[in-house]
Amino acid sequence: MTHVEEGKYMPFGGLVMKQGGWESPMAVRAAVIQATKCSLLGPPWTDVNEWTDTLEFFDIDRKKIDSFKTSWQMFQDQMGSSNSP
Repeated sequence: MTHVEEGKYMPFGGLVMKQGGWESPMAVRAAVIQATKCSLLGPPWTDVNEWTDTLEFFDIDRKKIDSFKTSWQMFQDQMGSSNSP
């Protein structure tokens, strides 16, 4: 199992929406916590969007990839086999 972390900058509203939207008090709270932590850490956790002149926060997406399963599927596709391990 491989762990992959990717991220992108987004404005505060984007953080809220990712957590569940403005109607969810828990989503707003989670976004406030994340934005506060990013702000305390400063760059590179925060960045100013030069086009909108707004502060954006770095948001990390975590993924788990089963590389064996992916490799086995690629092998099966190349060999034209449908046998499972």
